[in-house]
Amino acid sequence: MENMNYYEPGIEVQEEKEEQPVAEAIKKPRFYTPWEVGDTEYKLKLTSGAITTLEGKFKDSLLNVVLDNGVPTVSIVLTILQAALQKFHHGIKTEAVGDLYDQYIDEGHTQMDLLSDVLLPLMGDAGFFTAKQLQMMQEEMKTLDQEL
Repeated sequence: MENMNYYEPGIEVQEEKEEQPVAEAIKKPRFYTPWEVGDTEYKLKLTSGAITTLEGKFKDSLLNVVLDNGVPTVSIVLTILQAALQKFHHGIKTEAVGDLYDQYIDEGHTQMDLLSDVLLPLMGDAGFFTAKQLQMMQEEMKTLDQEL
């Protein structure tokens, strides 16, 4: 009588378990989006409060502001970054964000790098995009950057 799965007092019965394939490592959620400028990593987080403030300022959905009309202006990007810095770098001023942007560019990065490597992941972490959508947009940005 193979594989008997009954209980008999005094005898331990171990049930056979089907082997299940090892699941992929579960990706942990990111609680902030990193932006490295110089030797400093800045932590960006678009909170619901930051999003609603930005939407009030732009008088439009943040998604529309970023995705409509092609590439968003530098002023729009810096405004979003300044709002996203508030969670971990409270009180950072617009001028300071402009200085960070200038330093980022001086380090050899481009506006397209900022969009694909910082802004889009920031919005993905805020729930605007799925991981697959984010990957597709980043690939499109890289292609566009190469064509320019």
